[in-house]
Amino acid sequence: MYVAQLNLSSTVHWSKNAVTVAGSWSGQDGSSLNKLYWNSGLYIADDGILYVADTGNRRIVLIKPNSTTAVATIGTGSISGGFEFGSVVDVFVSKTYIYVLDRGAEQVQKWLINASNPNTVYGNPQSIISIPQSSYFFVDKDNNLYVSGSYTATVIRIPSDSSNGNNGVVVAGNGIYGSGPEQLTYPCGIFVDDARTVYVADSNNHRIQKWAVEASFGVTVAGNGMCNINSLSQICNPTSVVVDSNQYIFTVDNYFFRILRWAPNSNVGECIAACSGNEGLQSDHLSHVSAIALDGHGSLYVSDQDNNRVQKFQVIVNFGK
Repeated sequence: MYVAQLNLSSTVHWSKNAVTVAGSWSGQDGSSLNKLYWNSGLYIADDGILYVADTGNRRIVLIKPNSTTAVATIGTGSISGGFEFGSVVDVFVSKTYIYVLDRGAEQVQKWLINASNPNTVYGNPQSIISIPQSSYFFVDKDNNLYVSGSYTATVIRIPSDSSNGNNGVVVAGNGIYGSGPEQLTYPCGIFVDDARTVYVADSNNHRIQKWAVEASFGVTVAGNGMCNINSLSQICNPTSVVVDSNQYIFTVDNYFFRILRWAPNSNVGECIAACSGNEGLQSDHLSHVSAIALDGHGSLYVSDQDNNRVQKFQVIVNFGK
């Protein structure tokens, strides 16, 4: 169950007002099953189950469609038999495993899904892969693991059968902070398409970089490296990136608290959600966003971290050209 690239219409748009699908609409944090506390990464599965890295509560929560209350959790004394994470920050789901990134332990853990009850996992991680400190990762269609090294200024690819991140291969960045085409500065979210092209939210360089297979430098495909005015030609501190099959790029502008979409070969993006430029708790506002995702219909899910909730912007016009 890798992230398939959607074929979204160029005229697609989303509802102005979001609905809260995890956490409290009011932004109140908490540890009960209907609350989140400083949530980070998220994943929306084909069956509509939402997986959220509930960082402040050191757990992964599983939430069914049409509910805001978790049906299960992994971590902190729930179905994992008391297993505790250090700082769980991202999650990815395949047909067999739930992958969990524990930044505190510098590990990606693979939890085997119970085939007879997909809402549960077996009691302890089946394997643990040591990685450099990171907050974001991605799993491609061949189950290779991509990890953004926040403090190594690289993205590495780790083979699917690896148990040690030391045999990873650098696929983006040269390990030196900087703004050159061969460099990254605090890389965050990653997206890998079917051709193994790597897209990186190069957060502190305020841009999205595209790295072809075995390329020695990246190409800027969104943003201009600046963050000083309220302009759709700029992206400020992007933390997440998603790419559809038509190479439209979805990302986050964390200075103006909005979600942007960039057409291929464009110098200017368009705002598609939370377009006021101000943070807030209203249904058409966001605060700091840690991650975004699209479901199989094209609806947009946003991990609204500082508001301790996940917001869903319903797609209005979806597939086509």
